[in-house]
Amino acid sequence: MTRTGEAARPTVEDHTEDFLEWTKSHSRQLSFAALALLTVGILAYVIAGSRTTKANNANAALNQAEVALERGDMQGAEAALTQLVRRFKGTSAGTQGVLRLAQVQFEQGKFQQGVSQLEEAATGNQSGPFAVSLRQMAGAGYEAMGRPADAAARYLEAAEKSELTGERELLKAQAARAFRQDGNKAEAIKIWQSIAEKPDSPLLNEARLRLGELTAEAAGAR
Repeated sequence: MTRTGEAARPTVEDHTEDFLEWTKSHSRQLSFAALALLTVGILAYVIAGSRTTKANNANAALNQAEVALERGDMQGAEAALTQLVRRFKGTSAGTQGVLRLAQVQFEQGKFQQGVSQLEEAATGNQSGPFAVSLRQMAGAGYEAMGRPADAAARYLEAAEKSELTGERELLKAQAARAFRQDGNKAEAIKIWQSIAEKPDSPLLNEARLRLGELTAEAAGAR
């Protein structure tokens, strides 16, 4: 007899029987699905462990390089940092290694090598804790090589990446000094003027001084 109304609705027992029948007929598929989930879980665990191991090894390598620096072994430190940067590119310690390596190379007068390392690392660090430092240090390297226009560009990039008001002002000031050194007084004046318009800027006095100097130089050149 056909059930109607409430009696026509499937009961819990009906659902249970249907599910048991389905699992029996699809046991192979369920086994593969369970295996796939287990594999994904194991893979995620292995990857996480691998990243942890890589980070730990990178930190250990950075510490070894620091020990060499403390001994005053510049060549040993440079070799250790170079290896660190190559092996652990992309890790936090690896990026710190780039900054330390550039510093070591700058101290030895290898400015182009240091800047090249910094520029490459900066490309992969558009944001994050090293975005500002990499560009600021590259700017210092360009200044040391007598390329103030390139230095100014890097200082401005660093300022754009910075989330700290005081740091941004300092970086813009560095860019203004570099522009002036390059003979681009118009850009230098523009930056100092923007700083001078902020009464609470820690660089207010210097901004006013530099504007006075640049204005006088411009008047004298006429």
